[in-house]
Amino acid sequence: MSPFTMCRQCASKYADAMDRRYHAQPIACPDCGPQITLVTRDGDVQVTEQTKAITQCAQMIKQGSVGAVKGVGGFIWFAMRLTLVRLPDYVHLSEEIVNPWLL
Repeated sequence: MSPFTMCRQCASKYADAMDRRYHAQPIACPDCGPQITLVTRDGDVQVTEQTKAITQCAQMIKQGSVGAVKGVGGFIWFAMRLTLVRLPDYVHLSEEIVNPWLL
């Protein structure tokens, strides 16, 4: 948690041994918690407003794009089923790893 700066309210809950969020690292506050941004493959920021980013990402996936959410543990990939055959191009995996997902 040290690289993340918490707002005053979250820091208070995090430090209060009587609070249910005492030392709970995944505090998802709308002020200081995770932010959603739509970014292209090249790293260009497209949309910063969270609801619009989610809506536009969903539309792009429906049109055949591959989406990814970057989290603490890595990436979660999203795509329409037929688009998964292109996933190795995005993540540099061999087809043998991806094709079982299509079964």
